[in-house]
Amino acid sequence: MKNLLKSIFILFGVMIVLALSTNSYFSSQATVSNNQFSTGEWSKKITICHATGSETNPYVEITISENAWPAHQAHGDIYPVPAGGCPTTVQK
Repeated sequence: MKNLLKSIFILFGVMIVLALSTNSYFSSQATVSNNQFSTGEWSKKITICHATGSETNPYVEITISENAWPAHQAHGDIYPVPAGGCPTTVQK
């Protein structure tokens, strides 16, 4: 029983350390400088018709990074958005 409590205590401590270090990692990654925007380091955005899988609302218009387009294209999203907007029926 004593070993079980010790193991639980150690596991809990490790979880706290991981949670705190992950939080600080993501906080530091969220820092944005104006230079990143002016130098074009950020990818361009594109607007697509995103397949929802719904028969009643099969597509919604969303804006994504152009770097994400290949993954979206692979599951049936549409680019560019048609002149009349996203289709209201499923494209086969």
